[in-house]
Amino acid sequence: MNLDAFLPLPDKVTFTAVIDGLCKDGRTDKAWDCFHDMSRKGIQPNVITYNALIFSLCELHESNREKEAITLISEMENRGHLPHVTTYNTLTCAFCKTRDMNMVGNVLEEMATSDLKPDEMTYSTVIDGLCKAGDLSRAHSLMNKMLHEGLTPDAVTYNCLIDAHCRIGKQARQGFLNAERDERAKGLVPRIVTYNIILCTLRHRHDLEKTFLLMDQMKKEGCAPSDATVQILDWLVGLGQMKKLWNFANDDSFIISRDA
Repeated sequence: MNLDAFLPLPDKVTFTAVIDGLCKDGRTDKAWDCFHDMSRKGIQPNVITYNALIFSLCELHESNREKEAITLISEMENRGHLPHVTTYNTLTCAFCKTRDMNMVGNVLEEMATSDLKPDEMTYSTVIDGLCKAGDLSRAHSLMNKMLHEGLTPDAVTYNCLIDAHCRIGKQARQGFLNAERDERAKGLVPRIVTYNIILCTLRHRHDLEKTFLLMDQMKKEGCAPSDATVQILDWLVGLGQMKKLWNFANDDSFIISRDA
């Protein structure tokens, strides 16, 4: 007796689960075979199916695979399935890894065209890519835009900026500090993210005197330290300045911001 006749036929959910599992297991070729089999049986893939395949293409790290993923997104849209932010995040991550920041810009433009707003993952990924490409000016601008959108950078995002400031030359670091002074000259008060990045630079220089001056300046301007600020300043503990850091973090004149 042929038991297959009594088994239910695979449906969209079954195919998608198998394709997703194969992609996550690194068996991309088998996943594509399953996808083509799905099409031959007249079963339409859904967003999850496409996302799994797009992820697998981007994870291969082979030439032009990311552009194949873009083609797949077009096919997905032609079939009436709108990409999620997660779909685009996969692409931005892949292009950032290959340092193709022009394509990252194209992906962000496509998101805007589709009325999709970048989320924390989108911003953090692109900021990381810009930092690794040495473009700290754009990374800083994107951080400010992220905050303007009401999104909160996490420790990983700040670590990207810290690492980038440690790797760039003295002239570039000085250029950033000069830009901050220009902001102040124009009557603009630096935001907490600006202070945090400058504090990262001073930490790298082990410049205790200017760190204290900047902390006093933040207090004078009512710019509350964030959790990230306190983490950046933790090097003061090793210099016997734990009391000063504690007083700064718990000053009654402002409440610690949790926004940056």
